[in-house]
Amino acid sequence: MRVLKFGGGITSDVEAIKKIPAVIRQWDDGETVLVFSAFGKTTNKLEELAVAFDENETAKVAEMLSEIKIFHLNIATQLFSSDDKTKDKLCAKIEELFGYIVGIGNRAKNSFQLPLLKDQITAVGEMLATLIMSFYLRYEEGFDNVLVFAPDIIKTNSNFGKAKINEEETFSNIKSEILPLLKIKRKIVIVQGFIAGVDFLPPGRIRMKISFITTLGREGSDYTAAIFGFALDADGVFLFKNVPGVMDKDPNVPGGENARIFRKLDYERAESILEGTAKRIIFTETVSLLKRKRIPIIVVPFSNPKKIGTIIS
Repeated sequence: MRVLKFGGGITSDVEAIKKIPAVIRQWDDGETVLVFSAFGKTTNKLEELAVAFDENETAKVAEMLSEIKIFHLNIATQLFSSDDKTKDKLCAKIEELFGYIVGIGNRAKNSFQLPLLKDQITAVGEMLATLIMSFYLRYEEGFDNVLVFAPDIIKTNSNFGKAKINEEETFSNIKSEILPLLKIKRKIVIVQGFIAGVDFLPPGRIRMKISFITTLGREGSDYTAAIFGFALDADGVFLFKNVPGVMDKDPNVPGGENARIFRKLDYERAESILEGTAKRIIFTETVSLLKRKRIPIIVVPFSNPKKIGTIIS
């Protein structure tokens, strides 16, 4: 059983996304969970959109909604060769998600604190990415898959923006809901990275559960992969990155041009490196969680997916 995670930095355009099926075929072992981040810089744009809603910047809201929607509709239409009905169905679902953004933004801008509003809106990036990938992998590439809504599975506290998971509830949900899909129905499971959910029971005689989306922190999709890998006792968690592996510096920031790659690391050394100069290459909690069960983390460069970059074990 494997968990494969694809980050937004490697899914910024159609040509990159079209490479993913071949990568899945190479690394799929028959029981696979796919975790996707939002495409490209969508999370940054959605954060900016949430602030615009909060500050009642009507013109900016309209401009950003249009920009983000066009980006995703263009990807959706270019991924499909000829099936107009499938494209139309997918585009209709994309429109529904943007309707959700408008609804939550207009209703909540004067009643939600900004961190709560941001989580409800930024989550749509992962929802859009997994929706598009589920359609593409099923109808164009023949992968039988189930799209799972992460906030129904991963449960957290209400620390919006950097929520802490409720391990007992989350791991129980994964074992009861996800394991049968993999073991019995033999389907690939697709799930959003980064996002989770919190449930409230308000006081009163009628106690109806209220649920909100939470997020695990920026770069938290790695952690989502680790959560599923841990609960499922995966053979490995594979992180596909736009870097050659774990390095002593982040090569994508100034000063990182001469970064050195580590081919093998133990968990403790990896934690030390990732808390230092190599921040953001892997979400630190990813290593801490998987270390508890000694589940290997395999960092694979998306530019050369047949080659392993770094193994942490």
